[in-house]
Amino acid sequence: MCRTTRVLTTLLATIALIGGTALSASALTGPDVSSWNHPGGASINWRAVRAAGQNFAFVKATQGPSVPGGSFYTNPYYAGDSAGAAAAGLYVGSYDFAVPALPLSTAALQARAFVSVTGSLHGSMQLPPVLDLEQTGGLSAANLRAWVQSWLTEAQHLTGRTPMIYTSPNFWKTALGNTTAMAGYHLWLASWTSASTPGALPGGWSTWTMWQYTDAAAVAGISGTVDLNKYCCTMSNLVALAHGIDDRAAGNPFGNLDGATRAPGTITVSGWAIDPDTTDPLTVHVYVDGHWAALGTTGVSRPDVAAAYPGWGSDRGYSITVPVAAGTHTVCAYGINQLTGTSNSKLGCRTVSGAPIGALESLTPIAGGVLVQGWVQDPDSADPATAHISVDGAWRAEVTGAPQSFSVAIGSLVDGPHTFCAYGIDSQHLDPDPKLGCLTVTVAGAPYGHYEAAVAVAGGVEVSGWAIDPDTAAPIAVHVYVDGVWNRALTAGTDRPDVGAAFPQSGSLHGFDQVLSLDPGPHTVCLYAINTGLGASNTKLGCRSAG
Repeated sequence: MCRTTRVLTTLLATIALIGGTALSASALTGPDVSSWNHPGGASINWRAVRAAGQNFAFVKATQGPSVPGGSFYTNPYYAGDSAGAAAAGLYVGSYDFAVPALPLSTAALQARAFVSVTGSLHGSMQLPPVLDLEQTGGLSAANLRAWVQSWLTEAQHLTGRTPMIYTSPNFWKTALGNTTAMAGYHLWLASWTSASTPGALPGGWSTWTMWQYTDAAAVAGISGTVDLNKYCCTMSNLVALAHGIDDRAAGNPFGNLDGATRAPGTITVSGWAIDPDTTDPLTVHVYVDGHWAALGTTGVSRPDVAAAYPGWGSDRGYSITVPVAAGTHTVCAYGINQLTGTSNSKLGCRTVSGAPIGALESLTPIAGGVLVQGWVQDPDSADPATAHISVDGAWRAEVTGAPQSFSVAIGSLVDGPHTFCAYGIDSQHLDPDPKLGCLTVTVAGAPYGHYEAAVAVAGGVEVSGWAIDPDTAAPIAVHVYVDGVWNRALTAGTDRPDVGAAFPQSGSLHGFDQVLSLDPGPHTVCLYAINTGLGASNTKLGCRSAG
């Protein structure tokens, strides 16, 4: 803060505050810094600050314009100090030095300038935003109260976090008429004294959250002297404050119900939970449909939770299995407070359906139809589950998972696009049969091939080529027309390794080479590949002249 009296209101989302009692020698402390703490451009060694026993730090981010309509000031060391302090393991707060002015809209503008520099302050090591109030700007008490409230409201709107106010008792009493309208915010009090308490609190506050007790501390890693602050409460409370836990739930457990997994006859709930008052395992109660069902304790390793809340270690996870009847159920988990006089905390609820689950995974065209594959599972039964398959909206097949996956071939399909849907069938008939998914596939169309040659030979014309119907791997018929008149049917069934290599899904038995007995003279010979599927046309392979 500046080197004069200060003001900071803290509307903090976290912890219950311990009253204005004396702190022990083990109280948590931390400096607040600005560019003033970089004499001659000297840097701050934040690792040394942390090694010296400091737990948190506040860094000046911005200041309002010194003249109406002027430019907002940004601390050139803000970004480096904030990142460096967090990297060293300190919880970090950011503050805006207020420059009140009329019109009152300047308060919102200053809050916006502040947040444009700090961001939303939702990092795991970030404390709520702070308004440093040390100047009146010539405003009356009523206008100054309105200006401060406007800044707080805008900052909270932009960050989603309740800001703090920093002030001294005398400033609050003289400049703001000792208003009690903001006593709901947490207080960062500037009261430089060697006494064990800061003395009487202004503005109806019954306690303080931060206390700036000196402006002349020596802290390793920081050049010269620096402001130093005490925190009211425990490390667990500080961590909770950084993570936006409601201060009215201070000391109450917090955590999450991450998931609920269904199995026949049971639901397993999992998540994590912490009681800020202790590092002992926490009891978790599970309710099913509003009725108590089971209890368990934390003890499952959760490195992610340990990284976010380093004060409690990694064994903060829980996994609790409860018996349930068939059907859909709502499960809720509660962290049970370890201390008397405070409440338990709901960690979360999940509605877990008893309906089958699964997926229609693939449709593969095969000879004569389509291979339908997927999986289905009924949470209420250990037996293989059943799925129904529809094609273009009409029921076509019933298939049972073995034990979960299913595979069924469906044939007799007209060539062209078709939509397949799979539905899980509830074994208990308690829940709707859910759609597992729909996919569209194009059933193979008309035959194709190549009319390679028509050559006059003794006794007629020799025709050769190949033909494939994608609906089957079997040889197909080729019809011959000579001079516009049907002549005969050939079978495209001789071995053609080259065709097999080009169309491996159909194999190689699709060639033809046959002499047609024809009178001498020129002839026009046309060939047609005959479709074996439903509804598609035959394919003209071409016409050639010979003779």
